[in-house]
Amino acid sequence: MRISNFALPRRPIANETVQIQLENARRPDMATIRCVDAANANPKTPWVKMGSPDYLSRAMVEHLHAASAMPEQAQAIPFSDHALLVDVTVPAQGVAAIRQEFLSFA
Repeated sequence: MRISNFALPRRPIANETVQIQLENARRPDMATIRCVDAANANPKTPWVKMGSPDYLSRAMVEHLHAASAMPEQAQAIPFSDHALLVDVTVPAQGVAAIRQEFLSFA
Protein backbone atom coordinates (compact mmCIF):
# COMPACT_ATOMS: atom_id res chain seq x y z
CA MET A 1 0.00 0.00 0.00
CA ARG A 2 1.22 3.47 -0.81
CA ILE A 3 -0.34 6.53 0.77
CA SER A 4 0.51 10.12 -0.13
CA ASN A 5 -0.43 13.46 1.39
CA PHE A 6 0.05 16.26 -1.11
CA ALA A 7 -1.80 19.50 -1.78
CA LEU A 8 -2.15 21.76 -4.76
CA PRO A 9 0.01 24.89 -4.69
CA ARG A 10 -1.24 27.59 -2.31
CA ARG A 11 -3.67 25.17 -0.65
CA PRO A 12 -3.57 24.36 3.07
CA ILE A 13 -2.18 20.99 4.10
CA ALA A 14 -1.74 19.20 7.41
CA ASN A 15 -0.76 15.78 8.70
CA GLU A 16 -3.43 13.19 7.89
CA THR A 17 -4.23 9.90 9.57
CA VAL A 18 -5.45 7.23 7.19
CA GLN A 19 -7.21 4.07 8.33
CA ILE A 20 -7.31 1.08 5.99
CA GLN A 21 -9.22 -2.08 6.76
CA LEU A 22 -8.76 -5.29 4.76
CA GLU A 23 -11.54 -7.84 5.21
CA ASN A 24 -11.23 -11.61 4.72
CA ALA A 25 -7.47 -11.42 5.17
CA ARG A 26 -4.91 -13.70 6.72
CA ARG A 27 -2.71 -12.58 9.58
CA PRO A 28 0.47 -11.05 8.09
CA ASP A 29 3.73 -12.68 9.11
CA MET A 30 5.50 -9.36 8.81
CA ALA A 31 4.68 -5.73 8.07
CA THR A 32 7.01 -2.78 7.50
CA ILE A 33 6.67 0.89 6.67
CA ARG A 34 8.96 3.23 4.74
CA CYS A 35 8.40 7.00 4.62
CA VAL A 36 9.47 9.98 2.57
CA ASP A 37 8.82 13.22 4.43
CA ALA A 38 10.66 16.08 6.12
CA ALA A 39 12.35 13.67 8.56
CA ASN A 40 12.92 10.61 6.34
CA ALA A 41 14.67 10.20 2.98
CA ASN A 42 15.24 13.95 2.83
CA PRO A 43 18.82 15.06 2.07
CA LYS A 44 17.77 18.66 1.37
CA THR A 45 17.45 19.65 5.03
CA PRO A 46 21.00 18.63 5.99
CA TRP A 47 22.33 20.17 2.75
CA VAL A 48 20.71 23.50 3.67
CA LYS A 49 22.14 23.19 7.21
CA MET A 50 25.58 22.75 5.57
CA GLY A 51 25.06 26.16 3.95
CA SER A 52 23.82 24.79 0.57
CA PRO A 53 27.35 24.29 -0.77
CA ASP A 54 27.95 24.01 -4.51
CA TYR A 55 30.83 21.62 -3.96
CA LEU A 56 30.74 18.79 -1.45
CA SER A 57 33.48 16.94 0.33
CA ARG A 58 33.43 13.15 0.46
CA ALA A 59 32.19 13.32 4.08
CA MET A 60 29.36 15.66 3.06
CA VAL A 61 28.31 13.33 0.24
CA GLU A 62 28.30 10.38 2.62
CA HIS A 63 26.22 12.35 5.13
CA LEU A 64 23.68 13.34 2.46
CA HIS A 65 23.60 9.80 1.11
CA ALA A 66 22.76 8.51 4.60
CA ALA A 67 20.07 11.21 4.97
CA SER A 68 18.45 10.05 1.73
CA ALA A 69 18.04 6.47 2.96
CA MET A 70 14.52 5.11 3.37
CA PRO A 71 14.85 2.45 6.07
CA GLU A 72 12.07 -0.03 6.70
CA GLN A 73 10.60 0.00 10.19
CA ALA A 74 8.51 -2.78 11.71
CA GLN A 75 4.83 -1.91 11.64
CA ALA A 76 2.24 -3.38 14.00
CA ILE A 77 -0.88 -4.48 12.15
CA PRO A 78 -3.83 -5.27 14.43
CA PHE A 79 -5.65 -8.39 13.28
CA SER A 80 -8.99 -9.77 14.46
CA ASP A 81 -11.92 -11.61 12.89
CA HIS A 82 -10.02 -12.05 9.59
CA ALA A 83 -9.54 -8.29 9.21
CA LEU A 84 -6.37 -6.19 9.12
CA LEU A 85 -6.58 -2.65 10.40
CA VAL A 86 -3.83 -0.22 9.40
CA ASP A 87 -3.59 3.29 10.90
CA VAL A 88 -0.92 5.52 9.36
CA THR A 89 -0.26 9.20 9.95
CA VAL A 90 1.26 10.74 6.85
CA PRO A 91 2.92 14.13 7.34
CA ALA A 92 2.15 17.02 5.01
CA GLN A 93 3.92 16.53 1.67
CA GLY A 94 4.80 12.96 2.68
CA VAL A 95 4.49 9.43 1.34
CA ALA A 96 4.23 6.16 3.25
CA ALA A 97 4.64 2.66 1.82
CA ILE A 98 3.42 -0.29 3.88
CA ARG A 99 4.53 -3.80 2.96
CA GLN A 100 2.89 -6.89 4.37
CA GLU A 101 4.15 -10.42 3.88
CA PHE A 102 1.93 -13.44 4.14
CA LEU A 103 4.27 -16.42 4.32
CA SER A 104 2.12 -19.04 5.99
CA PHE A 105 -1.05 -20.53 4.55
CA ALA A 106 -2.66 -21.46 7.85
